[in-house]
Order: sequence, then C-alpha cells, then structure tokens
Amino acid sequence: MNVKKLIKELKKQEKIKLVEPNENVSKSYLEKSRNSLKAGKILLSQNLVEESISMSYYGMYNKLLSLLYKVGIKSENHFFSIFVMKEVFNFENKEILFAKKERINKQYYANSNLMVEDAKEMVDISEDFCDNLGSFINRVSIEKVKEYRNKFLALIK
Repeated sequence: MNVKKLIKELKKQEKIKLVEPNENVSKSYLEKSRNSLKAGKILLSQNLVEESISMSYYGMYNKLLSLLYKVGIKSENHFFSIFVMKEVFNFENKEILFAKKERINKQYYANSNLMVEDAKEMVDISEDFCDNLGSFINRVSIEKVKEYRNKFLALIK
C-alpha cells in the first residue's frame, strides 16, 4: 500500500487531522473498548466464534482510538490508525494487525473451519494488548502530547 497516497486522500476527505486533545472522548473510547472485549468474552462463551473475534478486535481498536483522542489525533481509517500507533507512538502493532486480519477473514468470508480456540486466542491477545496500551495511555504526559502531535504533523505533511 502506498502510504503517502493514502495520507493525501485521507487528508483531502478530512478523515485524518489534528484536533484538540479530548479527555472525554478518550474516556468514551476506553469504555467502548471494555465493552467490546466483554462482548467478545460473552460471545466466546456462547461459541459464537467469528463474532467473538470481531468484538475482540474492536476492543483493541477502540483502545487505540482512546490514545489518539487523548493527544488530539482524529483518524477514521483503521489501517492508518494502526500505522500511526507504530510511527508516532512507537508502540508495537503486530497484535492489532493480526487481529484486524483475523476479523476481516472471519467477518467477510465463509469459513467452516472456525474453532473456539481461535476466538479464545483472540480474546487473550486482545486482553494483553488492551492492558499494555492502557498502561501506555496512562503514562502520556502533557509534554508527550506535544511531541506526539508534532510527530503526527510531520507524518502527514
């Protein structure tokens, strides 16, 4: 994927931009993250594998959106948000990239080989990711907010 071309298009559509940091919106996404992960666990307990995998991914993605709004970054694109997590925050994104791929594969394509173990693994990955990213979010200082905003602006130039 040509990231520069994607950035240009997302900027043009105003799907990515710098906004004011918003602690309330950040907290709302933290709540959405908790609820998504909780739903993933409930769905798993009912052997609804593909739905559990999808909600586990959204637990991760909503936690990421919480971080973005904490520093004032708006992104309406999953790929770009995950890219920003690595490029701006230097936060490892392998788990969420894996979860995104799994969510797409399970949600959009028929698969007769769905296994409860797959969903259990995804719930575990999501819990670990959310715990780690939550700790990261809690350590973001005012000085770091400025640094991350500057890195984001440089990224989207």
